[in-house]
Amino acid sequence: MIETNNKTESARRAKLSPNKNSHAQLGNVMANKPRIKKEIARRRELMRLESEKKTLSLNDFWTDAVQNPSLSMVERLKASELLGRAQGLFVEKKKIDHEIRVIVCRGNDSIAAMNGRRIVDSTAVVDDD
Repeated sequence: MIETNNKTESARRAKLSPNKNSHAQLGNVMANKPRIKKEIARRRELMRLESEKKTLSLNDFWTDAVQNPSLSMVERLKASELLGRAQGLFVEKKKIDHEIRVIVCRGNDSIAAMNGRRIVDSTAVVDDD
């Protein structure tokens, strides 16, 4: 389940049953067993620690490069940029310009029209009363 993050897919890959309709049920049963839960938690913690270790290693490498006077200024600036990005110092802002139509149904209206299409059982019900 760690690789797929999906109980059904994990059960299918483990070939727990030849019946493909039972993979969801078997995956759920297996994922709720205490031994399996404990192993998943252990492996996720190992993965987290390994990722943290790699991040620290890269940060040390870039910090050393920035402070190394034998490197050219271009190389030191690039290392500085990479270090800053890894630490989240640069934030990219993207402007999203999109028109959204909102349909408000009042009372017991369950069908609303929008550009010739019909929306059945609208969930947004607003009463001004």
